[in-house]
Amino acid sequence: MTKAVEDLVRQQSARFQEALLRRDFAAMAPLLTPEAVWEVAPPFAQQHCGAANIISGVRRDLEQLEVVSHQQSAPLVAVRSANFATVESSTEDQLRFHDGRELRV
Repeated sequence: MTKAVEDLVRQQSARFQEALLRRDFAAMAPLLTPEAVWEVAPPFAQQHCGAANIISGVRRDLEQLEVVSHQQSAPLVAVRSANFATVESSTEDQLRFHDGRELRV
């Protein structure tokens, strides 16, 4: 059963990443649980807890950007219990802000 659950979590993670790149916030909402946590490492260190807060934070961040090039590693999934799993991945982003600044992280 764990393999099937891991595959399902990977699919959900991929759907979330696709919605993120399309800025499709409505598609993100059903992919997050009320207990979901979104953590971002420096230089944008932040944490959002709960689906509504995650979507609000992601929306705020993306509204500052004109262009996003995003590459993500394969997600590492850990099924912790019947109702809890974690997904970790690393990303490389090329960002351009509306004011013309560019940043690669």
